[in-house]
Amino acid sequence: MKEYYNIKEVARLLQIPTSTLRYWDDEGVIHAERDGENNYRKFSLSNIIELSMVSFYRNIGIPIRDLKQILKSERELQRNLLDQEEKRIELQIQNMYRQQERIRKQKRLLQEVEKLNQKTIGKGKPAFQKVVAFERENPRHWQYMVEEPERFMLFLDGKCLENVEYAVGMNKEENSENQQVLWTRAEEEPYMESLLIVENQDEKNNNVAQLLEVLQGKGNHPKVAIAQYLSSEWEKKGIDYYKVWFEAKNQ
Repeated sequence: MKEYYNIKEVARLLQIPTSTLRYWDDEGVIHAERDGENNYRKFSLSNIIELSMVSFYRNIGIPIRDLKQILKSERELQRNLLDQEEKRIELQIQNMYRQQERIRKQKRLLQEVEKLNQKTIGKGKPAFQKVVAFERENPRHWQYMVEEPERFMLFLDGKCLENVEYAVGMNKEENSENQQVLWTRAEEEPYMESLLIVENQDEKNNNVAQLLEVLQGKGNHPKVAIAQYLSSEWEKKGIDYYKVWFEAKNQ
């Protein structure tokens, strides 16, 4: 005797809502049989196998309108379709890995803010080998803003480091040809690092004066500083946090 399951049993076994099963049946994607006494839908094991394939294709994103044709097509067409879907999913996985790494990186930057906030000034080494001027006509510089915002820098110079210029951090192996290099790391020179707090509507409103006072108390009078963007807070006045490095030459 042929074994049948009612729609609620199938929904429970396959974890598919009854409303979805009815919709698929109404659209002719699956082919439930009907009970001769009450006209209720009933599903044989053969129906359930068919249903499992429909569920599979829906789970990988195939629209209902395409399913009828796909399930009736030859194996070669189905294989080609699966190849396409596999490539699409591989790209999604790669994107998700990139997003995961971006999340981890941002968490590290937030931790850096907390760490720097617990000390006034300490020894440290700049994260980048050189800093170039930010070019508004350079698409790559704008791309950094989205993909690697920690490359966004401030370059500060002047007697009291009152001049502030937007910049981009570069690594040694990166080509800075045709770009204005503002600063290059001197490997033999000591540096002091701290937390730079900046109003994001006016970069000149910052805590540089307080940091310079501490440095000058240690006999340092830096003329240049570079600052790497870490994170922002937007409550009340917008605040940007930077990791700033000063040359620690005694004068």
